[in-house]
Amino acid sequence: MYPMTQTAQPFHTDRTTTQAVPNQDNISEIVLLDRCKSGDPNAWDTLIRRYEKSVYKFAYSLCRNHEEAGDIAGQVFLRLYQNLHTLQ
Repeated sequence: MYPMTQTAQPFHTDRTTTQAVPNQDNISEIVLLDRCKSGDPNAWDTLIRRYEKSVYKFAYSLCRNHEEAGDIAGQVFLRLYQNLHTLQ
């Protein structure tokens, strides 16, 4: 699974946030990534919400297995999180 934050829940495609998070939906990915590098958990949650369905659907199109697609999607987010410091 991907790194858990304040509002993160187990991965599934119809995830909704149960806590109030400031609206960051209109912020560019570059700004969100910069905020993630600064340790902003809300920015990380926004990135996950923005891309989790697309990443999951792509992974599912490759393996045609829901459990494996969830694992692959989790690995994508985990690797992104672990390598945030390398992004420029």
